[in-house]
Amino acid sequence: YMLRVDVFDPWAVKAKVLKEYQFEVRNQLEGHYDAIILAVAYLQFLTIDFKTFKADGTIIFDTKLFIDRGLVDARL
Repeated sequence: YMLRVDVFDPWAVKAKVLKEYQFEVRNQLEGHYDAIILAVAYLQFLTIDFKTFKADGTIIFDTKLFIDRGLVDARL
């Protein structure tokens, strides 16, 4: 599979993540995503316009039951 994964975490210390795990943390979600997985329930994520991503065909998986059920394709 040819996957490109972006990690967006407003609380992560970018230099530490890069050193520890060898990947960069993004400042924001930009562009098209085939899927978004919400793995934490940060209040900052409530400002993300998930409706726009859904309108673009993005699959949203919410592991924390955090955002409106009408916006997600699946939950844990």
